[in-house]
This record gives sequence, C-alpha cells and structure tokens, in this order.
Amino acid sequence: GGREYALAWHAAKNGHEVVGSPGNAAFENRLGHIIPYKGPEQFADYFEKGGFDLAVSGSEEPLAAGLGDVMHDRGLPFFGPRRAHARAEWDKGYLHDLLEPFALMPPGRIFKSRKRAEKYLIEHWHSYEGPCVLKAVGLQKGKGVIVPDFLEEAIYYGLETIMSPRGMGDDILLFRAIECGLAAL
Repeated sequence: GGREYALAWHAAKNGHEVVGSPGNAAFENRLGHIIPYKGPEQFADYFEKGGFDLAVSGSEEPLAAGLGDVMHDRGLPFFGPRRAHARAEWDKGYLHDLLEPFALMPPGRIFKSRKRAEKYLIEHWHSYEGPCVLKAVGLQKGKGVIVPDFLEEAIYYGLETIMSPRGMGDDILLFRAIECGLAAL
C-alpha cells in the first residue's frame, strides 16, 4: 500500500537497505527486494537471522495477526503496536465505540442488521450536516468505506456492498463526515 511504500522510500532514500514483506513489484523494482510474508513467527525468525536494525509495520493486517506481539515479546526493534492497541487501526467500529463518548469521533451508529441500517438511513438522511460515511466494521485492509451522495446510493450500493452475504463485513458503522475532510477513516 501507499503508506508502506512511503516509509520504505524514505528509508531507502536515506541509505538504508530495505526489505519488503510481502511487498509488490513497484517496491521490488524501485526500493529493495521482497520476501514472502508467512506470519508473525516466521517474520521474526527472518528478522533475527538477517541482522536487521529495525522492522516497521505499515499495514494493519500483520498487526491484527499479532506481529507486534511477537516482535515485542522477543525484544526485537519494531515500530508498531501490539495487537490490542492496533485494533483501533483495523476495526473502526471498536475505535468509534472507544472515542465517541469523549467527543473524539463524529456521532455514529453501528448496525448488525441491514434492515435496521436502511430504516435509520431513511429516517435520518436529511439530518446529516455533512456527508454520510458508511464503513464496514472489522479488518478491511484499507477498503470498506463508502461516501454516498444520495440516499438511494447509500441503500442500494452502500448497504448492499457492505452487508450482503459476499460483502465486506457483517456490521456497518454509519457516521457523518466533519468539516471538509472525512474523519477517522
């Protein structure tokens, strides 16, 4: 992803050897080489054997799998949180529940039922001061956000995409965007 590439690009630009895991073709062609990512334990083994100075996790998927826990437990130099702390990155429903009581997130609702989410959208669509944001709850690997322009788009595209049997997730978080940017995506 873009975050990982930016971190690696900056390190390589400053003379550091960069290895990506899993990386991608652009990463390999421009920055360094890549190794397959086979899980937290195997990554930590490779890191220890390779004599690296620092590991940086840019994506939430390895953190959700416990990479931070393994690296920290082994005392290896690692920039990234443990799984419990990373949950705020990969589960926006959890983050919303954690921060909304302190007015650090825009007001919102989490729905487990498509019918309830649709009813809520119909009843409250016009009360949103900014764009309505539909977010799949849980690990979405950087995907799962829809910002519809119209109520029909929210219902027939947003809810169907996120909450269908083959959709992104079972639960959905609805909240409004604040000011010019989208909050907490």
